[in-house]
Amino acid sequence: MNVDRFWSIVDLTRQQAPHSLGEQAEVLRRELGRLPLEELLEFESAYTGASYALYTWEIWRAADIMIGDTSEDVFADFRSWMISRGRSAYEGVVASADHGLAALEFRDDDGEDVGAGEVFGAVAHDVYQARTGVDLVDAFPDRPSADFPDFEPAGADVGRNRKERRAHFPELAAKYPEKGKLRFFWRS
Repeated sequence: MNVDRFWSIVDLTRQQAPHSLGEQAEVLRRELGRLPLEELLEFESAYTGASYALYTWEIWRAADIMIGDTSEDVFADFRSWMISRGRSAYEGVVASADHGLAALEFRDDDGEDVGAGEVFGAVAHDVYQARTGVDLVDAFPDRPSADFPDFEPAGADVGRNRKERRAHFPELAAKYPEKGKLRFFWRS
């Protein structure tokens, strides 16, 4: 599956369910359910590649400004949420975490949707298991994990010092003057 096909599927889900990441995950489930198994695996590989491109210190520390100090698990959900926003938003953030994230408009419940990134990120795995009866991780134990890469984030760490981070990301610091103004909610 080429990158354009991958993003056409993600963008379609965003268009059909623009107000809820949970609903968007259901649209993705439907779309992936229509794919042949090989294409489903290709989608999951493309998803992992997209998540890896977001696995940088720059983007992690930008997420810290938006949400507050983010753990590795929360950052995995954040990356899934970022992918769910679609190709244009994603590419803007990859190009410039500060400008790309500051340019995004947020709804009041987007913090809840960031937490639901976990659900969106798991859809390909869920569809694979529903169709084969086997967990994708068990079927392919050497397959890379989108959530927890086995390498360090790319780039230089701008530091966990809040003052340094805010100086490094002036647009985000202006948009989020309080620590973690975009609240993150876990869905259970």
